[in-house]
This record gives sequence, C-alpha cells and structure tokens, in this order.
Amino acid sequence: MTLDSKSYRNLWGGFATGVTVITTDCSGWLHGMTANGVTSVSLDPPLMLVCVDKGARCHAQLTEAGKFGVSFLAQSQEEVSNLFARGEDPEQGALRNAAFHMGPYGTPLIDGSLAHLEC
Repeated sequence: MTLDSKSYRNLWGGFATGVTVITTDCSGWLHGMTANGVTSVSLDPPLMLVCVDKGARCHAQLTEAGKFGVSFLAQSQEEVSNLFARGEDPEQGALRNAAFHMGPYGTPLIDGSLAHLEC
C-alpha cells in the first residue's frame, strides 16, 4: 500500500490527541508501547520520527524486528493507551488482550484506531 502526499498530510492534520501505540512482531512475539513522541518530518517522501528510549523494553524488539506499526488512537481509546503505557514483556501471538489485526506488512495494528501506518 502506498501513501500519497495528500493522504499523509490529512492523516497528520486530523491527529489532535498525539497518542499512538507502536507495535512490532518479533518472530511471533508481539510487543507494544504507548508513544506520544511521534511527529511528521516530511510529506515528500513521507517521513516520521518516533522516539523510543533505548532502555525501554520495546526498543530491543523494534530493533530486532526491523519494522513496526503505528496506530493513531481515537479519543475513546484512553484505556488502550493506558494498557500499553505499562512496561510488560512481549507475548507470543497476543497483544495484552487488546483487539488487533496484522497489517499487510506483518505488523500488529490496534483495532478501532483513527489510522495505521506500517514502517
């Protein structure tokens, strides 16, 4: 799936809450973390910045997997945000009992989110 500049701009323009869940799949072990250190850097090419503390549990999984998903949470998903704000170990085939689906590039994406990106 490709993303054109207009769609990318519209996605960021409608992103008022600033809360995302960053997810990854490391050989079947799923992990996620709440992140608000996410911002658009460029429209062409579409680039974004995700800030992850090297000491965070998710950092090692993101590095090993080499790809990740970004779920832009809706205002009604505060409970989901809180769930992934807690530091917990990866789970095999599950994502803290949160509803999710696998994206076209194999990353878990949170159901009910405003938008998703796979990076």
